[in-house]
Amino acid sequence: MATVIGLTNEQRDQIWESMTAEQIEVLKNFDRFLWKSYNLTVQYNNSVRWDFIGIEIDHFYKRGTRHQKNYLKCDVCGYHPIKRCYVLKSQERDQVVGMGLDCFKEHVIIPEKAKKEIHQYLNDINEFRDQILMSYWQGKRFPNDLYLRAVQHPNFDSTSDFGRRILEFKRANLPLYSRDRGSLKRLARNAKKAILAKQQEQERLEKLKAMQPAANTEYQEAITTFTRYRLWTLAPFLEQFFDGTDWKVAETPQVGKIFSEDYDQTHCVCGAVMDYQILLKNRHNESSLLIDPRHVSKHTSVTDEKAAPLVEQINNITAERNQILQKYEEGKKFPKSDFEYALSEGFFDPEDKGDVLDYCEVLKDANLPLPDQIEHELQEFNERYDKELTGEVQVVINAYQMIFAMVQQEMPGSKKVDDVRESIEKYVSRETNIDLPVVDENSIGELTAPEKNDQLYFRKMELYLFASTFKDKFSQEKQILINNIINMYVDREVREGLADNINKLQEYVAKEQ
Repeated sequence: MATVIGLTNEQRDQIWESMTAEQIEVLKNFDRFLWKSYNLTVQYNNSVRWDFIGIEIDHFYKRGTRHQKNYLKCDVCGYHPIKRCYVLKSQERDQVVGMGLDCFKEHVIIPEKAKKEIHQYLNDINEFRDQILMSYWQGKRFPNDLYLRAVQHPNFDSTSDFGRRILEFKRANLPLYSRDRGSLKRLARNAKKAILAKQQEQERLEKLKAMQPAANTEYQEAITTFTRYRLWTLAPFLEQFFDGTDWKVAETPQVGKIFSEDYDQTHCVCGAVMDYQILLKNRHNESSLLIDPRHVSKHTSVTDEKAAPLVEQINNITAERNQILQKYEEGKKFPKSDFEYALSEGFFDPEDKGDVLDYCEVLKDANLPLPDQIEHELQEFNERYDKELTGEVQVVINAYQMIFAMVQQEMPGSKKVDDVRESIEKYVSRETNIDLPVVDENSIGELTAPEKNDQLYFRKMELYLFASTFKDKFSQEKQILINNIINMYVDREVREGLADNINKLQEYVAKEQ
């Protein structure tokens, strides 16, 4: 493939000369970071316990005073300066040895295949570093606005390798490597959502913690807390239920001894041991009544017909509890992946399912299964959303294929069409952290929902870049069609910051062969 964007050796030398010592050190650390992912054990100095940890490069080799102060030296023969230093680290003691190419060939035993791999890996690292140098040459620096949004995400960890690398580039005011910038973009996009979710979760946990009774085991505690919470959600219903009667609710319904041995055994006024208890107070005097809520028609003026909805609510809570117990005995656990996916996609609407989310959190913490109804609703929601997501990815793929066919028809036999397509694929792959080749429309259904979301973002960016690059090649009527497709399928967030890339791709297409 023809290189759409690249640096000449002269440009590269000028860039290095213009950089500060701190910026150069940050880029050296970046090289070392990339070499970390290459694992190779070699034989050196009569020992096989040496790790090859990378190649350091003198970018000022035999050029000026900066080179004289920072030259590389071979530790084996003492020769200096050397342009490339091959670095080994002993597995047996704290010793690092750097050597020139000739000593490396003479003293290090390495398989022939590994030699080719090292050479290819060095080329890859040079390409990655050139991305940064090119951005620097174009006047780009550290994306501080993006960083300020990303660091608000609860998952941004300044002590991780990624976090430390971001902070190094920030201090040196260097543009980011494309994959790091893509990761930072993803954190920035989801920061507000993650912060809100964390705040809501903290509020729920504090509320639930205040409600939890003592229990013998975590399992018993979770079952009891679940039941107490379900009873607590009946408060608005009970207030309306007893409106117009002689009685009002003095305390939220509680769990009887059958659910927690930490509660005193209590009996309904009819003498029955209560699974649940509710304390009522007379509106006209100070008398009180402690009864099983299912016996309300026996001990108050409430009729059996009016009491039926309350009895049904209590029976539903009992059924849910029994379902959890039965599933637990069958070895079933909390459906964490289904729950987290539904949570992230808006299933637990605060006005509609806020209470359900709270008691799901109780069961999640104890890894207990969900009641049947909520589990079925979760699965149906996820399946429906997953199907819709699959369809959305396929539609964007089809739109891209249609525009690609239009371009091929407009520019038959042009190698530049394939060059641009491949260049865009590689760029979007780096920006989204998605490896090539991407999944096609026939295989998208095999992916998990988070993977489909990533594929959708990849495909939207690919569609936007390709369509925008060749749009001017068409008639006004077709340009309107392409603009409509972009507006229909590509969010404004996806288009952000891509104008420079489109201009460069258009310049490449416009050049004479």
